[in-house]
Amino acid sequence: MYAPGSWGDCLDLTCGRQGGRCRFVGGEWGRQACRCVPVTPSPNLIPLGDTHMETPLDIYRRVVGEQPACDAPFFSEALSRYRAGDEQAAREISGRCLRFALAIAEEHARGAASLPLLDVVQEANAGLMEAITAYSGDDLDDFVQYARLRIQCRVAALA
Repeated sequence: MYAPGSWGDCLDLTCGRQGGRCRFVGGEWGRQACRCVPVTPSPNLIPLGDTHMETPLDIYRRVVGEQPACDAPFFSEALSRYRAGDEQAAREISGRCLRFALAIAEEHARGAASLPLLDVVQEANAGLMEAITAYSGDDLDDFVQYARLRIQCRVAALA
């Protein structure tokens, strides 16, 4: 039923629920002379079905995946710079080992589904920094084993 007015809409509520607006298309006023016309979406809006927003965890995984891997020559050089007082070197080592810490965090989170993964990742990263600051050796393989233990201890404390 068409309801004349300045808005030009009818009283057919089903049209509005379908995302359209009823418009008078002809005929006599007061008679059923309207039809549902789809409302054109704003050009600033993208239909919800076409969008995929990255979650913070997706962004973190992507950024960590872009970091270069930690190799033995880099590790020994950066570790010696850190021990000489260069704090940036510790951050460089940690940046290259984040993939390792993330893998341990994801492995632990699978076993403890009640913990949010981002909290576990944060603790794993803290364990990695503890391992870098406390490690007394020079070998990358030994460091990886030491870091694994520190990260696992730190993450286990969450439970």
